[in-house]
Amino acid sequence: MARDRSSAADITSTYSLDILYSGSGVLRRSNMNIFALSHGVHLHGLQVAIEAQGMESLIGAKADEGEEELDSFAGMSAVLFDVQLRPVTFFKGYSDLMSKMFSLSGDPMSVVKGLILLTDHSQVIRLQSGLKASVEFQGGLAIDISGGMEISLWYRESKTSVNNRGALVIAGNVLVDMDFMRAGVEVSFETEASLDFITTVQFSEYPFLVCMQMDKATFPFREFVTK
Repeated sequence: MARDRSSAADITSTYSLDILYSGSGVLRRSNMNIFALSHGVHLHGLQVAIEAQGMESLIGAKADEGEEELDSFAGMSAVLFDVQLRPVTFFKGYSDLMSKMFSLSGDPMSVVKGLILLTDHSQVIRLQSGLKASVEFQGGLAIDISGGMEISLWYRESKTSVNNRGALVIAGNVLVDMDFMRAGVEVSFETEASLDFITTVQFSEYPFLVCMQMDKATFPFREFVTK
């Protein structure tokens, strides 16, 4: 289990990685979560899970009681803002694994990739002076979630990765229109994030050697104000 936290003036984010192994030490489930807390509101932004079963027969390990006849399977699923996304299957069954052995290069398979409109607000406010102020705000989120799995029976090693990329942009303006002039303020800010989890398991000997890595780039934040 690995957990970390980062914070800014208005928001605190936490992310965690929980890994479940079988009795013989083979990966059963890898679960990554990202949460955000802002002004008392708790948001479960993302959950990415990699699941595997029946892997013991591939590496000559002993399966748990009652799981001796399970077909080998590995796949990935994700939940984005409490919405279950389409799961991705790496392989199902020994014959499927053998047919995909050369194609399972570890290159990420996309779970979701696209743009999300967060806000699109337009309003006209009448001021006490009698003037009118127009307010417009737009915000969007670009997100790219992918995962990969690589298995080498020759080197007796498996590697799974979860890659998360995201960028947030919000822009708005407040404009007061008078008979002889227009005055206003334009504000925009943007940020981007990158977070990768990589788990490598070497099963050439027992106990298995497990290496967990988290690659987190700096989170740049840019703000622009024009009067």
